[in-house]
Amino acid sequence: MMRPRVISFDDAGAISETLSVLQSGGVALIPTETVYGLVALASDENARLKIFEIKHRDTAKRLQYFFKDIASVVAQGAQLSPQMTRVITRYCPGPLMPIVPMLNGETLGFRIPDHPFVQELLSNLNMPLVATSANLSGHPNIRTVEEAIAEFSIQPDMIVDGGELPADALASTIVDFTHEPPVILRQGALKIDLEN
Repeated sequence: MMRPRVISFDDAGAISETLSVLQSGGVALIPTETVYGLVALASDENARLKIFEIKHRDTAKRLQYFFKDIASVVAQGAQLSPQMTRVITRYCPGPLMPIVPMLNGETLGFRIPDHPFVQELLSNLNMPLVATSANLSGHPNIRTVEEAIAEFSIQPDMIVDGGELPADALASTIVDFTHEPPVILRQGALKIDLEN
């Protein structure tokens, strides 16, 4: 098994190298403010499928999206009510994953990550990424790059090392806004107040 290219997130060339990998159809493992994630261009179907292969994830389970800001979410076709906009503006960027209705009748689960590397990556791409946690389905969160390399039989095209995660690192909090009232599907890193 070939070891993927590993680069530190604060290396001077980390953004440009990651951009190159993603724009050429690759999958990158990157740090976020919650857990490590596998990402690819949302517009690249083959790269999206590779994420499922790496993670051994059922393709019936949808991937979340990473956006740089709320305007990018709306531009994607999300229908945001005043309550959704208020909550997203209050807690994002941050470890919140809202699920919202789309103009086309589908739903969208997304994050606006609060990690400087991911923010810069999204700003340079000017398009969304698809993402999922960087671990095999059903396994605990990956805490180090070495764990990631050992975990996957199919490797991502590159790994961005953000250091070791805390032992108690949690994934994002998921809130389903397609119900009234909204439903917290997973209580994660963010303690959220939907009423105020």
